[in-house]
Amino acid sequence: MRNISELSLSDLEFNINICFFLSTYGEGGPSDDCYEFNKIIEKYKEIGYQKEGKFPLNSLNFTIFGLCSRKYEFYNEMAKKLAYSLLLILVVL
Repeated sequence: MRNISELSLSDLEFNINICFFLSTYGEGGPSDDCYEFNKIIEKYKEIGYQKEGKFPLNSLNFTIFGLCSRKYEFYNEMAKKLAYSLLLILVVL
C-alpha cells in the first residue's frame, strides 16, 4: 500500500491490479496527495489518450473506492472523475 502522491505511471506499469482510495477536496477536486497524479491522467486524456503510441497502463485493472459523505454537494466527485478518465483512456486502446 502506498500513498498516491508517491506514484508515477511507471510504478503502476507492472501492477496490473490496483485499488485507488480517493477523497474529494472542495468542489470536486483532488486532494493534495492526488493532485499531481490527477494532472498526469488528465494530460493523457487531453493529448489523445496515448503517449508515443502506447499508454503505459494498457493492461491496468482498477477499482476505485471513493471516501466521502453524502452530505456534500460533490459526493465522491474525484473518484468519479478518475474512473471516467481511466476508462476513456483504456477504451481507446
